[in-house]
Amino acid sequence: MPRKAIKSGPIGNGWIEEKRTEKGIRFVAYWQKYVPDESKPMGRRKEYGGSHDLGAKVKHGDGLTSLSAAKKKWLTICDPIMGRTAKEHPSEMGEKTFQWFVENVFKPDRQPRWRETTEEAIKYYIGDHEKPGKLYTAFGSTPLQDMTDAAMQAYLNKLAEQKFSRTVVQHCLLYLRAILGFATDEDVLPRNPARKLQMPDGIKREERPYLSLTEYNRLLEALEGKRDQLMVKLLYLGGLRRGELFGVRWGDLEGSSLSVLRQINRFGKEANLKTQASEGRIALTEDVCAELNEWRKWCGNAKPDAYIFASRNGSPINHTNWLNRVLKTAATTAGIPRITYHMFRRGLATEAHQLGVVDRNIQSQLRHADSNVTRKIYMREVPAEQLKAMQLLSDATTAGKN
Repeated sequence: MPRKAIKSGPIGNGWIEEKRTEKGIRFVAYWQKYVPDESKPMGRRKEYGGSHDLGAKVKHGDGLTSLSAAKKKWLTICDPIMGRTAKEHPSEMGEKTFQWFVENVFKPDRQPRWRETTEEAIKYYIGDHEKPGKLYTAFGSTPLQDMTDAAMQAYLNKLAEQKFSRTVVQHCLLYLRAILGFATDEDVLPRNPARKLQMPDGIKREERPYLSLTEYNRLLEALEGKRDQLMVKLLYLGGLRRGELFGVRWGDLEGSSLSVLRQINRFGKEANLKTQASEGRIALTEDVCAELNEWRKWCGNAKPDAYIFASRNGSPINHTNWLNRVLKTAATTAGIPRITYHMFRRGLATEAHQLGVVDRNIQSQLRHADSNVTRKIYMREVPAEQLKAMQLLSDATTAGKN
């Protein structure tokens, strides 16, 4: 679809900053501008537009006494200084449809940073030229300027009424915010109409089960092969994600730690890790180190660039096959009704926390950038321990009365 470039020139009214100089604090206005660039999705790119000294900051009397005063002054003089005789109204692209904007502006800007798995998620939640996803089906033909928070909130509420999972509703919400927020940043819309969207009331939170220590030990006993037991130990004690487990190489093993540098994605290909924080070293217990060294002797290929856990032809093990043929079979034998890869990481966080391990150390083993993710998402409630804690509190209260 041919695109029409918005005219070049200053972007908005810029912004004001306080600059400390040898002669005191001064207010300076800065702005960006668009210049023609056919290689960009909109036929233009942003670059530095210039600056203008508004004057010194004064405490009393005539002059600029505050940032607010500097902004008011700038609004009266900004157009001619920036080389603009009238304000630019970004309504040209506001008349374009939601789908047009996503395909021609949003996707080209974000695509270079996508992982292969992101591509699949975008197709499902948003859509593409071949098949409309959830958002194209609902808003694809709607002009951007007609996207209202009421219509979008009604759509999210409808998804909840149709019993879609919390994950689906939340992803639709996040993509609406991201797309329309980007349109706002690009001056296509005056403000983001999705900024006030909320998750529908009453939507059921998804259960996030974890693998308890008791279940973990039963699972180990149910596994027949030493290799499979070792893999489970790295998932649970090492806190490895699914793709990270199948992506580790012998060259990543050093003493009592293992470097996590890559993952095998859902398509069986090597890919970057989930986040930058995911890259790091995990601590290995003595028994896991001993078992890894034993496995090295007869795994078939222990060269530095070989995968520690590989198929017969040396390629990474298929994660779906191993889950269905090994983990689920062993879980059934062990009396565990459900087993997923993520239950191991939640189990590590929950059980280690119950044993008194410092949260920071749990966060490091799981390689989370934000400690709140470790505490609020991975550490799960343990009803038995909660009851025990309340009983201890009750006993202490009773003892105090006596």
